[in-house]
Amino acid sequence: MTTERIAQTFPDINSAGLNTSGTAAGIRSFPDPFIGIAGSAGVLVQRGVINVPAGSLTGTLALGTPVDVTRSWINYRGQNVVTSTTDFSRWRNHLSFTGIVGSLSSTVLATRGTIGTELNIHLTVFTYTGGPGGTSIDVETADVGPTGGGVADPEDFTIPLVGSFKTVLVRNALGNFFDLGSPDPPNAFCVLRGVSMEEKGNINVPSPDSRFHPEQWHGHLEIDRSSVPFAERPPTLGASISFRPGSRGNFFTGPPSGCGGRELLIYATLVWFPPPG
Repeated sequence: MTTERIAQTFPDINSAGLNTSGTAAGIRSFPDPFIGIAGSAGVLVQRGVINVPAGSLTGTLALGTPVDVTRSWINYRGQNVVTSTTDFSRWRNHLSFTGIVGSLSSTVLATRGTIGTELNIHLTVFTYTGGPGGTSIDVETADVGPTGGGVADPEDFTIPLVGSFKTVLVRNALGNFFDLGSPDPPNAFCVLRGVSMEEKGNINVPSPDSRFHPEQWHGHLEIDRSSVPFAERPPTLGASISFRPGSRGNFFTGPPSGCGGRELLIYATLVWFPPPG
């Protein structure tokens, strides 16, 4: 069986006509390859592994080709814990682009909250190389995460001790709020880049152990619409991302003895495909 994919853009067709080689009679399609045809939609895929040593909070991956962070995202593919440990907090981590000059990044950074066992973190970086103008596919991306701005900051993706979920507004490459028109629109999706959980305990009691309540830091992402601050309207409603944990539970009041809670730091990327033009 022979499979074929579109490999010509409109300018190609106008100048060279339809390429129907290898097709059955009456079937008009284009032969492989899809990637690498001059002027067509393209994607760059870079795979790698980041090692975080036992005595470090971070590890880095130098990209073979710098990428435009407004057209790229990181796909977390999993990790291997090199030495055995039952201390979950030592292998929670998230991934981010760094070394950014203009909109180009040359490095992916892995960060965790607690020094501990050695980690190997597997990832893939996707970059759309198609250009604007309607002759090829286009894509835009935006990262969101904890800003340190506190509960009142509509862009701070931190879920504090109170409240079971958090919704944050997203800005485009120009730094503006924008509206995708509906929750979970058909031309967008979101990527979870990591969840870091800070355990909060009474000053007279050791911090609670998250091993007994993992449901409080497991959850999922949704694309929503949220109210934009008055000072930055229009639009009135803007694209946003929500993270909903599985359960608030009892804030770790179970074993080990003591009281306390948790604070979740969420790292995510919104990926959307703007309409032509």
